[in-house]
Amino acid sequence: MAGGPVAGAVVGGATGGEKAGQSGTGDDVLPMTSDERCKEDVTPIKDRDLLRLGEGLDLATFRYKNGIEDNGAEEHAGVESAQELEKDPLGKKFVINKPGEPKRVDIAPLAALLASALIREQRRKEAR
Repeated sequence: MAGGPVAGAVVGGATGGEKAGQSGTGDDVLPMTSDERCKEDVTPIKDRDLLRLGEGLDLATFRYKNGIEDNGAEEHAGVESAQELEKDPLGKKFVINKPGEPKRVDIAPLAALLASALIREQRRKEAR
C-alpha cells in the first residue's frame, strides 16, 4: 500500500497510541485491519525490493535507555534504528513517526514480508 506505516506489532511492545486499523488499546500485539473491502490502491511489493531492504538492514542487540520501554532490563534484538530503516523507500513504510514520541518500527509485518521474500527466493533457486 502506498503511504504511511504498515499497521502491526511494535518492537518492544506498544505503550499506547493509535495506528491505522487499531483502537489504541495499548496491548502488546495489536491487530491490523486486512479485509479487502477496507483497502484501495493495493500494489504488490516486489521480492527484489524486499530482498534489497533485507540486505541493507543493520541488525543489532541493544538495551533501552532508562525511561524507555523496559528501562534497559532486557536485551533486545532488531533493526539498529528506525532512522536507518526509513532511509530505504520501502523501509520507511514500517517506521511509525508520531510528533513528540520516539520513532517506532512496525516489526511484525516487516518480518513476515522479509520471510516470505526469502522463502520464494529459495524456492526459485531450488527450481533451477
